[in-house]
Amino acid sequence: MKEIDQPTSFNRRSFLKTAGLLIGTWGLSSTSAFGAIDTATLAEDSLFKCKPLVLRAGENSMQLVVVTKEPTACWLSYGTTAKQLDRKTREVRNGMAHVGTIHHFKLTDLSPGQTCHYQIEATPVEKLERKDAVFGTKELTPEASLHAVNPNGQEAYCLIYNDIHETPESFGLLRKLVPAAQPDFYVLNGDMVSNMRSEDHFISNVLAPMAALSASSVPVLYSRGNHETWNWYARHITDYLLDDPHPFYYGFRQGPAYFLILDSGEARPDSDPVNWGLIEFDAYREAQARWLQQEVEKPEFKQAKHRIVITHIPPFYASSPIHAATHSFGLWGDILNKSGISVMICGHTHQPKVHPAVAGKHNFPIVIGGGPKEGNRTIISLKAKAQNLHLQLIHESGKLLGEVKR
Repeated sequence: MKEIDQPTSFNRRSFLKTAGLLIGTWGLSSTSAFGAIDTATLAEDSLFKCKPLVLRAGENSMQLVVVTKEPTACWLSYGTTAKQLDRKTREVRNGMAHVGTIHHFKLTDLSPGQTCHYQIEATPVEKLERKDAVFGTKELTPEASLHAVNPNGQEAYCLIYNDIHETPESFGLLRKLVPAAQPDFYVLNGDMVSNMRSEDHFISNVLAPMAALSASSVPVLYSRGNHETWNWYARHITDYLLDDPHPFYYGFRQGPAYFLILDSGEARPDSDPVNWGLIEFDAYREAQARWLQQEVEKPEFKQAKHRIVITHIPPFYASSPIHAATHSFGLWGDILNKSGISVMICGHTHQPKVHPAVAGKHNFPIVIGGGPKEGNRTIISLKAKAQNLHLQLIHESGKLLGEVKR
């Protein structure tokens, strides 16, 4: 029987020192480092395992998640100014307020382009019976701000990480290579971990550093990689991400660009012995093809000046054949080639390069990011304006490895 990795212990302070996110480590204030990056750390006895993470921003809505160390009841208070958080929401399931450790919040009454300030209050629930309840001391997260999407915005700016593979110090190192201003959103394009071991493992390697980089204000979108499908805890990753019917493939409009996130799934065939007969990614990719055919017919997709695809495994340019690449592009390729795609952004191979479009094969450039080892790490910067699109593939040394201009 295959040995199952045991959950790792969670020491958030030692992790943050490694990640370079403590003020003392960089010797920089929050504004001098990345503009709005959050360098403050949680107290050792905090109720929260990490600060809130924004999962998605829409024209009228936001989705957030926060994780606590023990069962709590949570409220999110929000308003148009930091001093007037006069609206409240909480997670309610089947008529009952959620009591647990993973809390999702949906703000659905925002105005396009609106700035919203918020704070989360958590109260430990130590005992809950019909005639007796015991509550602990409540704790508040720091106040943070959000920005609803402006559908008439003239620019979309995002930063894309891939194949970090449990080297969380890479987030901060690579972030320093691009301008300080926060992007509209971050994308984690797969293999942030080498396998899914436990909640604490996922938080220390992904959620905590990204909550800091994003200052609990900028959305962090997840494009699942094959390594996020590995190990026993892989089936729990959705507990922390979008509360949607299909959280790993979706589309959205941001300014002049439309983004398609596609899930290439596990690299090997479903029948491979290492999958233990417990996956069905071929059928899953077929379902995505049916969804994709409908998505590219949406008016907001057709009207977008730029159309960007983000998926972990590239359809071509691996050193050896990959089942997921062949199968997915066999299903999606014809649709994408006929849909005026501007660029496809991938990872997986750890071989960073910009591959020009090849007519009839892939009618758009394919950009592949680097890997986790020192000397091979990259970050991808993408800016889409009404007049043009500019993508840069940037090496950890600061060298420009390639770019796409349209």
